[in-house]
Parts: sequence; C-alpha cells; structure tokens
Amino acid sequence: MIPRNQRDNYERTSELLHEARVMLTALELVDDNAPERESLDRCAQAVPALIRMLEIKLDQIDKSHSIEWVGLGGNSNGLTDEEIKTARGE
Repeated sequence: MIPRNQRDNYERTSELLHEARVMLTALELVDDNAPERESLDRCAQAVPALIRMLEIKLDQIDKSHSIEWVGLGGNSNGLTDEEIKTARGE
C-alpha cells in the first residue's frame, strides 16, 4: 500500500502536468490560427500571456516533483522546512 503522503504528492504532480499540457495545446491552437487577419491582434496578445502562464505552471510542476522526491525519502534544497515535513507526512 502506498502511504497517503506519497499518493498525494504523486496526484498533485499529475494534475499540474495535465494543466500544463492543456496550456500547451491552447498555445498551439492560437499559433495555428494566427494567420487569420480578423483574430491576429487577439492572438498576438494571447500568446505571450499563455507562454507566461505555462512557465508558471512548469515551475509549480518542478516544485511538486521535488515534493514527491522528498516524500520518498530524498532531499531537496528548493523546499522550506514546512514543505519537507508535509511531503514526508510529518
């Protein structure tokens, strides 16, 4: 049986990965539709915002991945003491 803290850590990463993939798909759709003259201005404004959102999401995924690792007994310099305790189920 997988301990609850390890399952929570894994599920958190899975959710973040899914959200990042959705954002990437949105970026690809905007890029595919950019040549259309009537939506060019909206696309030009949307792409940088979507890219920034994806960067933030990927940072969250990196942190969640570190939490997973710590929850399994590893170490990470990028987490606070409180995050480490939570990841380890303490």
